[in-house]
Amino acid sequence: MQSVIRMTVPVVAIVSTAAALTGCSSNSPARAAPSSGTETTILTTGSMTSNPSFTLSASGVFAGKGTLVSNGSGEDSSTAKLPGGTFVVNYPESEQKTVSESLDSTSCAAKLVEQGPYTITKGTGKYSGISGSGTAVLTATATLPRMKDGKCNTSTTVTPVAGTEHITIKAVGPVHLR
Repeated sequence: MQSVIRMTVPVVAIVSTAAALTGCSSNSPARAAPSSGTETTILTTGSMTSNPSFTLSASGVFAGKGTLVSNGSGEDSSTAKLPGGTFVVNYPESEQKTVSESLDSTSCAAKLVEQGPYTITKGTGKYSGISGSGTAVLTATATLPRMKDGKCNTSTTVTPVAGTEHITIKAVGPVHLR
């Protein structure tokens, strides 16, 4: 049986991750000419803390692996760190996102899906002059603990069962390297 729940997953972590997906990393040699195209980035973490670090994998205009870390509480951006440089991923306020939540009351498996736009700016190193935008989709899953009466604990402050937290962000959009 499915019912709606409130699962608190840091929006910053989700959107940041998605944004980073569209042009996050590159192991390619220095570029001689501008290149543009579609970049796909996948971000993953096993933590639902307020500012988790994401592992990222990018493919498209450039390919590579790196990390995405929030620029701090209250900021609407994260920094993608890759071999050869960095760039900033910006994400919008909550009202620009679509969110759906569900809970399986039999297993206490909770799922949150959030979709929203992102932009990429402020590149350094081989990402100097990078620009891009797109849509990121965050999927967070966790198993919630049960209360003494056997019901799933859906409190907004509940800590999921250890080892069951997973967040994946897939960001896709055009990227331009100058």
